[in-house]
Amino acid sequence: QRVKAINKQVKLQRQMEHAQRLESLGVLAGGIAHDFNNILTSIMGNAALAEFNLIENIGVVGKYLSNIVTSSERAADLCKQMLDYSGKGQFEVKTVDISKVINETSLLLEVSIDKGIELQYELAK
Repeated sequence: QRVKAINKQVKLQRQMEHAQRLESLGVLAGGIAHDFNNILTSIMGNAALAEFNLIENIGVVGKYLSNIVTSSERAADLCKQMLDYSGKGQFEVKTVDISKVINETSLLLEVSIDKGIELQYELAK
């Protein structure tokens, strides 16, 4: 009886420690997401202003600025997901066009990999 009680107590203690670690992780994720989102807000604002001022000379620079804005928006969405996980946001389930997401992030991916690697996309139209 005593051994069973001790085993049960040890099991409950481990479960409590696990729950506390998960709670700490949620708090940490929430703090990181909040700080990261503040930085992204500045990046997105400045990129949007630069893009707006280059509208007549859009060219290559405009394309890169557009990619900055798009990537920033994706990162902001990631922050929202982390805040949702940490319990400090609203959870939203929605359908996404995965081909569009891949196209939006492809430039970021392509500049992040070795130049000897060629990516090929076979996406639905």
